Amino acid sequence: MGVRRRGGRGFSAPTPGPVPGAEAEPAPVLDPATAAYFRRALETLQEGLSPEELELFGANVLAEAAGTAPAAARDPTASQLLRLLLPGAGAEVLSRVLSALTPGGLAGAAGHPLGSRVLEAALAGASAALARPPEPSEEPPGQLTPPGGQLEAAVGQLEAAVGQLAAAVGRDLVAFARHPAGSFVVRALLRVLAGDSGAGHEDQPMKMMVKRMRRLVNTDGGHQVTEATHEDVGQWIMRECL
Repeated sequence: MGVRRRGGRGFSAPTPGPVPGAEAEPAPVLDPATAAYFRRALETLQEGLSPEELELFGANVLAEAAGTAPAAARDPTASQLLRLLLPGAGAEVLSRVLSALTPGGLAGAAGHPLGSRVLEAALAGASAALARPPEPSEEPPGQLTPPGGQLEAAVGQLEAAVGQLAAAVGRDLVAFARHPAGSFVVRALLRVLAGDSGAGHEDQPMKMMVKRMRRLVNTDGGHQVTEATHEDVGQWIMRECL
């Protein structure tokens, strides 16, 4: 299973204005075998699973999705499946998905009507994973429960992935906030930043993005963001930053 590419606009999101480089590469598309896998997985999930079955099922599906994330995030069926599974995913797979979906900016998953919602779901999972205190286990680690050192490393990778996304958004913040899909990524990202007590030093990308957002919402640029943002997300962004 893998990814193929096709020409044309595909599922490209409508944008308020031209996005430089938006047509530089054709959008990635799932090959038929991978698309069928995700379709069957969604049907299985909708039929209902026990908590134990769901844990193993989610781990297997998300491991497959992490390798095809840019295409899966744009696929109607696969993206629906990812939106259901990512909020409860572990730090390791969340870092892989976020890292795969960050490149390209608004020309990538963040600017796609389905891909942006997958990013939103991944960031919701990141918020939960980063807020979850480490709990020492009396049982030896199993396949789905990494040992303490590996868990700390996975959390560190997730923090780095969130930081990379924050840096990418911060470089083109006004365009993201005005974009009908990208604005939802900004909103979800701010939720992670607001809840992450370990964001680090003032010069890290996440801190810099929040500081830049605060500057924007107190200037004419921030006023323009609010007027142009899709579905009043700009108003939400202002409330979160003030």
